[in-house]
Amino acid sequence: MTSEKYRKIMWGILLSGCMLPIGNFQILPVFIGYLVIASAIKALINENGGAPYYEKEYKEAMNAMAFSVIVLVAGLVFGIIGVVGADVSLPVAIRMVMLGSHGGGVDGYPQILTQILVIAVMLQDALLCSKLASRTARVFDDFGYTESAETLRKNRMTYAKLNLGVIVLKCVQVALIALFSWASVKQAYLVIEFLTYAVLSLYLVLKIWYSMFMYKASRMEIDNLGKIAKKARK
Repeated sequence: MTSEKYRKIMWGILLSGCMLPIGNFQILPVFIGYLVIASAIKALINENGGAPYYEKEYKEAMNAMAFSVIVLVAGLVFGIIGVVGADVSLPVAIRMVMLGSHGGGVDGYPQILTQILVIAVMLQDALLCSKLASRTARVFDDFGYTESAETLRKNRMTYAKLNLGVIVLKCVQVALIALFSWASVKQAYLVIEFLTYAVLSLYLVLKIWYSMFMYKASRMEIDNLGKIAKKARK
C-alpha cells in the first residue's frame, strides 16, 4: 500500500537527519537513510503505478545516497591519514587538506575537504526533500485533498528556507575551520564547537518536522496511483 511506503520514507528521513558526520566519522553511515527512502520510492513506482509521480525523486534519492557514500569513504580515508600520517613530512597545502589541524591548529576538527562534501550532501538532500514534498502535494491534488496539498506546499517553502539557513551555518563553520586550522585560538575553537552542535541539532529538528509531512501522507487514502495518474494526464 502507498501509505506503507510513505511510512518507510518517513523513517528514512529521520535516519538521514540523525547521522550527520561528526569529525571524520559518522554515528551510522548516512547513506542508510537515503537507501531506505530510495527503496520506498522504488516500491511506489513498481507496485502502485507511481512512475509518473516518483521517477525523478528516485534519482534524487540515489544521488543523495551516492554523495553520502563518498563522504563516508572520505571520512574514513582522512581519518586513517590523520592517525598514521600526522608525523609524516608533507607540503603545507597537502597537510592543510589531508591532516587539518595536526601540528598546531584547532585540534580535533574535521578535515576541510570532508566537510565540503558534507555540504554537498546537505544540498542534494534539500533538493530531494523539495521535490518529494512537491510531488506529494501533486498526489494530494489528484486525489482531491486540495487543502492538504496547499498546506504541504506552504510547509515545503518554509522548510526550504530554514534548511538553507542551516546550510549557511554549516558553510560558516567550514570557513572558520579553514581560517583557524593553523591557529591555537580558544575563541575560534568555542565558536566552531558551538556551530557544529547547532547545525547538528537544527538539522535534526528540521528532519523531524519534515518527517511529519510524510507521516501525514501515510495516513491519507492515496492508493492506486497508476489509475489516478492516467486520469491526471488526460
